[in-house]
Amino acid sequence: MIDGLKFKNQLISANELLLQNIDIVNSLNVFPVPDGDTGTNMSLTMQDGIKNIANLDTKSVGIVAQDFYKGVFYGARGNSGVILSQFFRGFSESLKSVKILDSNNLCASFLLAKKFAYQGIVDPVEGTMLTLINDISDFCNIKENQEIELVDLLYNISELARSSVLKTPTLLPILEEAGVVDSGAYGLEIILNAMYKSAANLQIKFEHIENYGKKTINNNAISKQFLDKVEHEEFGYCTQLLISGSNLSEDDIKKQIVPLGKSAVLIGDENLMKIHIHAEDPGSVLTVAGKFGQLSEIDIANMDQQHSNFDKNSRKTSTELNFGEVSVLSVVQGNGFERIFRDLGVHNIINCKNTMNPSVSEISDVVDQSESNSIIILPNNKNVIPAAIQVAKISDKDVRVIESVSMTQGIASMLSFRKDLNIDESFELLDSAILEIQYGEISISQRSARFGDIVVEKGEFIGFLNGQLLFSDKSLFVVFDKLLKHLETQEIELVTLYNGIDFADYESEELVNCLEQTWEDVDFEVHRGEQPNYHIIFSVE
Repeated sequence: MIDGLKFKNQLISANELLLQNIDIVNSLNVFPVPDGDTGTNMSLTMQDGIKNIANLDTKSVGIVAQDFYKGVFYGARGNSGVILSQFFRGFSESLKSVKILDSNNLCASFLLAKKFAYQGIVDPVEGTMLTLINDISDFCNIKENQEIELVDLLYNISELARSSVLKTPTLLPILEEAGVVDSGAYGLEIILNAMYKSAANLQIKFEHIENYGKKTINNNAISKQFLDKVEHEEFGYCTQLLISGSNLSEDDIKKQIVPLGKSAVLIGDENLMKIHIHAEDPGSVLTVAGKFGQLSEIDIANMDQQHSNFDKNSRKTSTELNFGEVSVLSVVQGNGFERIFRDLGVHNIINCKNTMNPSVSEISDVVDQSESNSIIILPNNKNVIPAAIQVAKISDKDVRVIESVSMTQGIASMLSFRKDLNIDESFELLDSAILEIQYGEISISQRSARFGDIVVEKGEFIGFLNGQLLFSDKSLFVVFDKLLKHLETQEIELVTLYNGIDFADYESEELVNCLEQTWEDVDFEVHRGEQPNYHIIFSVE
């Protein structure tokens, strides 16, 4: 019997198994190229659903399904995350009056899951996660399958998922050229496998497809022919947002949004619409969407830069990607910073949402799950350092803590990381690297206040350098310029900016153009950090 509590455990198990295999799913990510990391997007989407049911104590399957869907809807990231959220919308709608799950209503859930997954996609493509959902729906539409024991049904669905994933390269030429199965379908297979094993009270672990499993964690399964083919393609910006309003018309929104880009996904209802699209001009998407209602949760990622990083990493040999005996755990804030740290070789990452304050337990769990017995932690925030040090004291592994107080210091450390060194040599090298840069942040003051001699008005830009508040002004340029001038005693060669989630690329381009006119001998680089709270985080070298 599966009641609400057991159904909740199934979802938790699915989330945990996907998280354990996130690197493997990411390594298969080639379609749509390169819309973030599929495994990361699916996992973060699942995690928001889990957070929404974490405190539920109900035996009603319907309540769990509905609350879980609310979480994944708002938390959906990337094309794969949006489709996954609509998959679980089918469960939410179908099971809303169900207290105890049986085979008949589970089959009904998969039928609705197909409906919602397909209806949000403007141009559905087979050979993807949609194919797996379609195959399961067809299986569940057969009356005999609706009458077998529930655990047996889940087992059959899990087995069907494997065969469906294996056929994805035959349906989508780009997968066959790349030499991989579809990453989204593989991620969904992992979720379904965990849900079956949780229901059957079996050990929850995943047997990977030969040639598409652990071997692909080094990315060397992606064929050279595929990389050469996509090398010069343009990808634009992955643009995601929510529209809130009343009497929203999905058809009207589609007519105006879809022509602005590719791979458009629109889901929601008359009060709330989620949009995901790949656009060369994300500003035009925001302008058009703003006509329909209030915009929120805007997320714009530069896919051309993602592709450049993807291509560079995928062309490395497996020897170059061998982490040896030392691995790094980094605490970050912002999906852009997570991508940057992964590109630099960090596989163990804790991505915080609003504040960088993971618990000792959270850090310890990631340390325990790491395959390495020698781990260096980059806290990247002074508030995280005490918890990281506590983990180092209690862990059975050899854990060292670099006392980095900013993500820019963590990046500087990883730029010096060498895989051929032991834990002592690695720690010394990374620890010394954090002293080589100055770091700063610029935010907007939420209230008027006085800090020593500095008077700050609400709504002004405030600038920090090496953790110290120094300047405030209504002009972002003025604050940034003053911060750099404060360092004029040293020769500035490079300033690297990391844009916050609320700071658009065109705004940073305008800022850099102004700075370059004043600082003619300084090079400026811009990346998307997508961090909350700070418009800009920057480093100075």
